[in-house]
Amino acid sequence: MKLSKTLWAVFLASGLAFTSCSDDGDDNSTAEPTAQPLSNEIEVEIDGVSWRGDINQVIETSLVTQINAIKANSNISLQIFIPRDSVNTFNIPTSLVTVAVRRNNSVLSDNPVGSMVLSTNDSTGVRGSFSCYATSFSSNDTLVLTKGKIDYTF
Repeated sequence: MKLSKTLWAVFLASGLAFTSCSDDGDDNSTAEPTAQPLSNEIEVEIDGVSWRGDINQVIETSLVTQINAIKANSNISLQIFIPRDSVNTFNIPTSLVTVAVRRNNSVLSDNPVGSMVLSTNDSTGVRGSFSCYATSFSSNDTLVLTKGKIDYTF
């Protein structure tokens, strides 16, 4: 009887040891944070650094829409010029499509080279993607803009 109680005690103790010290999960990796969807913003990587600014002004003429975006506490702002009410893939620059970057007191939009895809461009809003190079008018300073996204709702 004493042996039986001892065996039961050992059995229960070993059972508790195996169950109470289990890991909460087998996956020790850290999940990437989920990117927040754009809402009246422009997002782009500038020389590999993420930049996301609020669209603070949209100016429409009969032919062109100008979209301006700024980011709080940033020395960079963006201006994008697109043809009004046209959905297409465009080379940058064309007579109606270009991207200008303002950094400090310098404007970089001389000879921009790249492309823009507009998936929505009508009375509801503007959505699209772009990538390009932008060079300073006054120096050889060049910025590389990649993974650009526009999302604006009128």
